[in-house]
Amino acid sequence: MQLGLHPQVVTTTASFLIVCILLLAPSIVNIFLSSKLFNASAITLQYSLIGAVNWQFALWYGSVSFVGALIGQLALSALIRRTGKVSIAIFILATLEVREFFSFFIK
Repeated sequence: MQLGLHPQVVTTTASFLIVCILLLAPSIVNIFLSSKLFNASAITLQYSLIGAVNWQFALWYGSVSFVGALIGQLALSALIRRTGKVSIAIFILATLEVREFFSFFIK
């Protein structure tokens, strides 16, 4: 924000870059973050190739995840509109990132 960038742009860019790192640089992620998304995607692909995926459950889970993400986006937009503070999105992203960082050390 000190550089004059819009907080929503910064948050969206950070989220996008996290996904890009997870998808495009799995070796780096394995070293630093253990690449949960990459591993989950690879395992899902392997199970689907051998026919061991329950597609009804997968579609249900994917639909619920999509609806949850949509509700979260709408709630965040409403909260930003109500308070007028776009920096809330940055604080939420930072909180999630710190939580994720510490979750790697809990087994």
